[in-house]
Amino acid sequence: MEMRAPEEIEIGQDITPPILPLAFTLSDSSLHSHCSSCFHPLNPKIPKPKPNNSHNPVPIPCNSHCNSSLLYCSHHCRHADADLHVSSGECHLFLQSDTSTWPSELSQLRLALRLFLCFQKLGFLSPEFLVSGRIGGLMSNREKFDIPGRIREGGRIMCLARRMRDGRFGNVVGESATDEMVLCLVLTNAVEVQVSEGRTIGVAVYGPGFSWFNHSCSPNASYRFSLTGFIGEPGSLEPGFRVTPCGEEGTFKAWNGDEDKLTNGSCKYGPKVMIRSIKSIKKGEEVCVAYADLLHPKMLRQSELWEKYRFVCCCDRCNSSPLTYVDRILQQNAANHSTCLDLDHSLCVEEAYRELTDCLDQAITEYMSSGNPESCCEMLEKMLIESSKTEQSQPLEPSPSNFKLHPLHHLSLNSYMTLASAYRIRALDSDSDKDNQLEAFELSRAGAAYSLLLAGATHHLFSSDSSLIAPAAHFWISAGESLMGLVKSSKWSSIIKKSSGFNLSSLLTQRSGKCLLLTELELGFVLRDGFDVVCKGFLACISRISPKVWPFLVHGLPYLKDINDPLDFSWLGMTARHEAQALIGGCECEGVAYIEEETIWKGLVLFALHCLLYGGYLTSVCYGPHCYLIGHVRNLLYGGEGSSLSENVENIC
Repeated sequence: MEMRAPEEIEIGQDITPPILPLAFTLSDSSLHSHCSSCFHPLNPKIPKPKPNNSHNPVPIPCNSHCNSSLLYCSHHCRHADADLHVSSGECHLFLQSDTSTWPSELSQLRLALRLFLCFQKLGFLSPEFLVSGRIGGLMSNREKFDIPGRIREGGRIMCLARRMRDGRFGNVVGESATDEMVLCLVLTNAVEVQVSEGRTIGVAVYGPGFSWFNHSCSPNASYRFSLTGFIGEPGSLEPGFRVTPCGEEGTFKAWNGDEDKLTNGSCKYGPKVMIRSIKSIKKGEEVCVAYADLLHPKMLRQSELWEKYRFVCCCDRCNSSPLTYVDRILQQNAANHSTCLDLDHSLCVEEAYRELTDCLDQAITEYMSSGNPESCCEMLEKMLIESSKTEQSQPLEPSPSNFKLHPLHHLSLNSYMTLASAYRIRALDSDSDKDNQLEAFELSRAGAAYSLLLAGATHHLFSSDSSLIAPAAHFWISAGESLMGLVKSSKWSSIIKKSSGFNLSSLLTQRSGKCLLLTELELGFVLRDGFDVVCKGFLACISRISPKVWPFLVHGLPYLKDINDPLDFSWLGMTARHEAQALIGGCECEGVAYIEEETIWKGLVLFALHCLLYGGYLTSVCYGPHCYLIGHVRNLLYGGEGSSLSENVENIC
C-alpha cells in the first residue's frame, strides 16, 4: 500500500487531518511522570487541583488494584482510559510474575493487548481478515520475524493476561496464535510518540490513514504529534486528506474506502499524528516519511529498518550509484577519499571503525547509566582527537592502520550531540555553586561550541539534501539556546546591566533595519521569499559572524581549535555547500571583533538570534506554526512576554 498526491502540494502544508490512534500506551519510563490517557506531564508537587482546569496535574491512580502505577491527570482522563486498561488485559499483565521473560519494554505487550481489544471491537479478528496476513489493513509480517521464540513468549504472556482477565487459568499452549500476530503487527507498525524536547513518552499504532505512508530515506513529508484535547473539540479547523491510498485492491476494500476508518480507530482520545510536506510534491507522486534516522549512513539505516520493520529499503537514496554525497560523507574514512581496493586495508579500516563505534557506545552508555558527564566528555574528546584529521587543507594519505574521523562522519555527529548535552549538564551543576561560576561559564562555552558545530555540520548536509530539514531545525534551535545561555552568564554582568538586564525585546532596536532576514523571520516565521533564498540568506548572515566569535568559543579546546570554521567544510574535497550570498536585502551582520569583549558578546547575541529564528522557520515548515518547538523558540526569545522583537529595539552592532 502507498499514499499518492492527487494534486500538487507546496512545501510546508498539512496533507492529513489529525489522526487518532487505534491503540496507544505510555512507555515504561513515562508511567510515573505522564498521564496514561492524554500523555500530558504530571506534577505531583502541586497539592490541589487548579480550578477550571481539565488537565489536573495532581496524579490520580487507576484504582484497578493491579499495582500498575498508571496515573491520570484528571477524573475525565481516568474515566476515558481506565476501563480499557482493565478490559484489554493490560491490568492483569502487571499482575503476572514472569513478565521478565520478555526481553523488551512491556509497553510493546501493553500496546498489543489494547490493540487486540480494538480489533475485536471492529470485528477484524475473524478468519477472513487474518488469512491475508493483515489485520484492519495493516501488515503483521509474522512470517518475516526470525526470532520465533521471542514472539511465542510475548504471545503467551498476552494470552495469559487475557485469560486472567476472564478468570481462566491454566496452560495457554495453542491459544496464542492471534496474540502473536497482533504482537508482530505492533512491532511492525508501532511508532514512538515524541513531544517536548524530542523525548519518547509512548508508543501508538495508527490505522491505514497513517500507516500506509511508506518509508523513504529521502522523504518529501514528515509527521508530528499533538496532545491537544479529545476528538470533536470545538473551534479546531482541521484539513482533510490530500492524499489517495493506492495498492492492493482487496486491502483497501477491507476498509470500504471509509475515511473515518482511515482516519481513526476506536479511540476518541490520545496522541494525534499529522503529516506535513517538507518538499514540493508533484501530482501523482508518492508521499513518503522517514522511519529511520536520516543522519545515519546507508548501512546503519538498512540494518535498523530490517530489525524494526522487516524490509529492505530501495528508495532513490539507497539505490543511488555511486552513493549520494550525504551517504558518502557520513561513513567515509577521512584518510581515504577513494574506494579502497586493498582487502587488508579494508579489513583494518573496518576493525578501526568498530573500535570507534564501541568507544562511542560505551561513553554514551556510561553517561546514561552512571550520570557522570565529565568522564563522558573526556572519553569522547580523546577519541575525536586521536582519530581526527590533523590538517583540513589536504586529505591524509591512505593508511591501513588508521581510520580518520572527519567532522561530518556520523560518529563525529553523534559525539557532538552527546558532548553538547554533557557539557550543558556539567555547566548547570557548576552554576549552582557561586564559587564555580567561572568554571560553569567555561563549560557552557564548550557546550555551545559543540552544539554550534553540530548545527553547522548538519546544515552542510541539509544543503545537499533538503530531507534533513527536521534535524537541521532541531540543531539550530539547540545551538541558539546554548548560545543564549552563554550570553546570559554572570561573566558578562557589566554588559548585561548596560543592556537593561538582557531583555531581548529591548535589545534589538534598529536591528530590523540592518538585517532583513531577522525582521522577516521574526514576523511569525513566514517569509515572502522562497525557501532556498531564506536558507542562503541565513548562511550569508552567519558566515559573517562566525569567523569573529568561533575563536572565542573554541579557545582552549584541543579538538575544536583545529576546526577552522563550523560552517565551511569545502576542505573535505566534496563541496555541497550553498553559496554564501546575501540574497535577503543587504544584510549588515558584521562588525564583531574578537579583541573586544563587549563586541564578542554582541556577536554571540546576534548569532543566537539567527539560530533561534532560522531554526524556528525550518520547524514551522516541517511541523507547522503551532508545534511545541515553535512555542519553545518564542519562549526563549520573548520570555513569555509575547511582544514583537521589532516593536522596541536597540542597535547592538
